[in-house]
Amino acid sequence: MNEKTVLAQVATEVMAKFALVFGDIVTAEELQPSGSKFTSVEINCEKGAESKITMAADEEFITMLAASSLGINEKDPLVQANKYDACMELMNLICGNFIAIFRKKGFEGKIGLPQIKEISAEKWKALLKKDGIGFIVEGHPVYYYFEKG
Repeated sequence: MNEKTVLAQVATEVMAKFALVFGDIVTAEELQPSGSKFTSVEINCEKGAESKITMAADEEFITMLAASSLGINEKDPLVQANKYDACMELMNLICGNFIAIFRKKGFEGKIGLPQIKEISAEKWKALLKKDGIGFIVEGHPVYYYFEKG
């Protein structure tokens, strides 16, 4: 099993279990953002190397994810206060599950701390050129990719 296949499987399962959101796998060309603000979350997944998993999404996905994981309406002030925490927790779960699958094959990965940042539309488009996996999740574009150090 290669990293991209495992990442697709893990991301699908974690999004469904963590936030009860479901997505369809699509090509990068099919990912049309609905907003103009974007966020990326990176998390290192190998001790002493630069291997990492990154998620990039538009702000509308981030808000929807937080609301769904909290079980409250998107307009609730708690959503805005916790939306980035929800994304970082999602990535912790994805990275942990990803590492667990490869640990069986001798991988010695360790989860790092997630790094979250707002990115420009140009950066979003550049990220889509990486060899990752695209999803349309509840109508929102999300892109995950793994970079081996």
